[in-house]
Amino acid sequence: MTGQPCWIGIPAAADMLNENPSVFRRRISAGQIDMIRVSTRIIRVRISDVEALKGTPPPEPRPKSSPRDIVGYGGAHTRVRAAKGKASEYPCVDCGHPAEDWSYDHQDPDERYGSDGARGRTPMPYSMDPEHYAPRCKKCHYAFDGDRLAGHRSGRRKVSA
Repeated sequence: MTGQPCWIGIPAAADMLNENPSVFRRRISAGQIDMIRVSTRIIRVRISDVEALKGTPPPEPRPKSSPRDIVGYGGAHTRVRAAKGKASEYPCVDCGHPAEDWSYDHQDPDERYGSDGARGRTPMPYSMDPEHYAPRCKKCHYAFDGDRLAGHRSGRRKVSA
């Protein structure tokens, strides 16, 4: 045994390669180097693995998450309003009366579920694509989505016997 440590932290490893620690972390994410987690905040890498990487370029940064990747239920509805305007500016697609809501058509193959926050914790289906929303009046919106949405919006959930 030489007395030298076998494992070092990310800052020291990055320093060995003259890299910023955040650039070095990309090597771990890309699988170029193995790591061990000593605790929730401490990560170690093998010195010999770091030395083997000398002279190799770090991987390209991953593209930033697009808004499509991170939009929840409320954000999806905000996106619809931004893309199409207020639902009240349109007639209801079912009856022709003035619309009040943007209604999800339940046709998106990438359908998501999330809480609308203000009305409860019941997961509601939604789409991150504004094209899957149509303007509807409250009556038609409730009829389209069924009793589940009507009970959810009023704060009462229908219990089947």
